[in-house]
Amino acid sequence: MRILVVLSSLVGLLLGGVPARAADPILACQRALLAASQKLAHATLAATASCEARKRSAPLPADTDCASEAKTVAARTKAGAALVKAVAKRCGGPDHACGTGDDLASGALGWPGTCPSFEGAVCAAPIVDCSGMTTCEICVDDAATDRARALLFDSLLPSDPKLQKALRKCQSAIGKEGAKLFDADWKALARCWDARLSGKHANPCPDPGDGKATTAIAAATSAAHAKICKACGGHDGTCDGVDDIAVATIGVAPTCPNVGACGGPIATVGDLAGCLACTNAARAACTAALAAPSVAPYPPACAVPQPTSTTTPGPLPTATPSPASTPVTVGCPVAAPGSVETSVTITLDSGSAVGAASLVLDYPPARVRLPSLGDVQARVTDLTGGNLFAKGAPNNQDSNNDNEADRLRFTLVAPSGVTGAILKVDFDRCDGASPTAAADYVCTVVAGSAVAPDGVTPIPGAACHVSLSP
Repeated sequence: MRILVVLSSLVGLLLGGVPARAADPILACQRALLAASQKLAHATLAATASCEARKRSAPLPADTDCASEAKTVAARTKAGAALVKAVAKRCGGPDHACGTGDDLASGALGWPGTCPSFEGAVCAAPIVDCSGMTTCEICVDDAATDRARALLFDSLLPSDPKLQKALRKCQSAIGKEGAKLFDADWKALARCWDARLSGKHANPCPDPGDGKATTAIAAATSAAHAKICKACGGHDGTCDGVDDIAVATIGVAPTCPNVGACGGPIATVGDLAGCLACTNAARAACTAALAAPSVAPYPPACAVPQPTSTTTPGPLPTATPSPASTPVTVGCPVAAPGSVETSVTITLDSGSAVGAASLVLDYPPARVRLPSLGDVQARVTDLTGGNLFAKGAPNNQDSNNDNEADRLRFTLVAPSGVTGAILKVDFDRCDGASPTAAADYVCTVVAGSAVAPDGVTPIPGAACHVSLSP
């Protein structure tokens, strides 16, 4: 009987007699950010690759800008909102909201005070709480996936879907397998760094890492290489240079981007496959390191600018070429930085509160400008009383590739919903330029991107307009 009592007591202790040790909030936050960042990268590149594929197969016009295409934007907005929600839940303190004063300290999580750049894309927003962390991750993820997309798709030459089936198959394989490889590299690194955070090993990733990452990356690289060569390597499908499709026919960048240990000319399909393997691994390593800064310091090489490709693919045979656009005047010197400003107020018009949307503000770069391509958050004021996450995560962009920023893109995330006047942007006025009017700015809610606070219900009538503040 005494033995039974003792056993019963032990069972009671094991089943709940002693309170379980509380989960480490720092660890929970770090793991949540890493997991959500990997999902964001996956969703962003997958949506962009799908858009590019639809351009090649004609469901979308050949001149479609996938950065603003409705389905692509909706997928990215949904993934960005999921990241914000996941990070706020684990890093936002008792109220599960970022930026409200009770967040876990970003320094304790290993984050720097300012977001680093990525290959010249400036993401220099300050990081003081988890809203800064998510803004930084979204900005760097945007840059990394855009660089991966550019290598895969920007140089592809026109191909006739009926007369050049082999070429179309090759080009399709390059885009599809290149995007899958980036995703596989990111996923393997995320798992490896997650295991490091959890104390399962103390190694750098991927090698020796968790003992699995290098094998997973090698397997994904081998599979991508085999599928690209099968589609582009001629009758034997081996990329041996015998009867491979010429890279001049496919349309690829002349040189591999000089990221990490990558670089060199791309003269054959084999060179291209090797370049994709190298650059995807290097870029995934940068974005994964950013998401796990306490164990993976951000490599300085990740911030080194890359030359802008000068190869421009022509229109697809079924598309009607658009007329050449008039170059935008560049080199706008400001009168005296901060002394002469134009303040623009953005008002969101909708039948009901908007929980998430993508919004773009085009502005005249010959008359007004912002201080840099990335560090613009300080010039934006949230007019919603803090209901809008990270001031809409503003991202200053060059929409026509003339090296002059001319468009602000906002990713609006507001769990409690917003409408009416939501943002104010303070521009510097160019020296000698005449004052602008509201008509000089074009505000657009990307079609299909606006949803209610539940994250599901569409708001098809959402629009925005601009007014100048006194």
